[in-house]
Amino acid sequence: MMIWLLTFAAIAAVFFFLRRPRGPVLRDLPEGALGSKTNPVKCENPAGELEYLLRLRGPDGQGAGYRRLGSVEGAASGHMLDAYAVASGDGALLWKVYMDMYVQDYRETRPIDGFALLEKTDVPIPGLDPAMKDLFGMLRPKPKNSDQ
Repeated sequence: MMIWLLTFAAIAAVFFFLRRPRGPVLRDLPEGALGSKTNPVKCENPAGELEYLLRLRGPDGQGAGYRRLGSVEGAASGHMLDAYAVASGDGALLWKVYMDMYVQDYRETRPIDGFALLEKTDVPIPGLDPAMKDLFGMLRPKPKNSDQ
C-alpha cells in the first residue's frame, strides 16, 4: 500500500511539473490602464489597430510582437473590442490588450504600460497610406465590356 501511495505521489508531482506554465504568462492590464477592457486603445478601423501595434516598442527598443485573440463585448462603449496578445521583443512583457476600432478620426498617441510608442511607422498600411488608398479597389476584377 505504501509503495502505491509513493508511486501515485511521484506521478502527480511529474504531472504538476509538466503542466506548469513556462515563460511569460499572458496578463490583463490593470483596471483603467490604457489597453484594459475598461479603457481600450481607440483607433479607426482595422488599419488603425495595425498601425498602433506596429508603432509599439518594448523596453529593449524592439518592435512588439502581437497576435489577435478574438473579439469581446466592450464594457464602457458598447462596441465589440478586439483582444490582442502583445509581447515585447525580449519576451519580458506579455499583455492582453483591448482595442476599439470604431472611433472615427482618432489616433492614439499614448503607449500601453511598459512600452514606448513611435510617432509614425514607415510601413505602408492599406486604408491609411495615401499611396495605397484604393488598394482593394485596384484588386477588384474589371467589369467585362458588354459589347463583346
